[in-house]
Amino acid sequence: RIVFGKSVVLMQNGKLFRKNFKKCRLDLSEFLMQCRLNGFYDLSAVDTAVMEASGKISFMPASAKRPATLEDLNIVPSGDEVFYSVIMDGKIFEYNLKSAGRDLNWLKNELKVQGVKSEKEVYFAALDKNGTLNVFKNTDEKQNNDIFE
Repeated sequence: RIVFGKSVVLMQNGKLFRKNFKKCRLDLSEFLMQCRLNGFYDLSAVDTAVMEASGKISFMPASAKRPATLEDLNIVPSGDEVFYSVIMDGKIFEYNLKSAGRDLNWLKNELKVQGVKSEKEVYFAALDKNGTLNVFKNTDEKQNNDIFE
């Protein structure tokens, strides 16, 4: 990409500016990928997109599509949630388990409750501050096609 030293508007008020895409040597596929990487899977959720002088794209969400914030809803958050990684790639992290106030017996029982026979079946498991174990099993399945083309 060419860096101009100033920002270039790629999209504004829902309109894509083709000449500015060409000026930045940016194709639509790359732009759509950058949208997805920034959490915008629906282009109508973007109001403005700007190619910054650094080569990065900044996005401003459309007002109607912007997620409501806790402040919008007059809710005071209880604080950020800390989680403990207790299994990664089939390996149990006993230190993290103990730091979360749990032991190996509890973990093995909880895995059994969730239908897991062995920690070797688990790609990742984390324990949240409420004591809930979130388990992501190993899978050999592949996503064979690009769902974004």
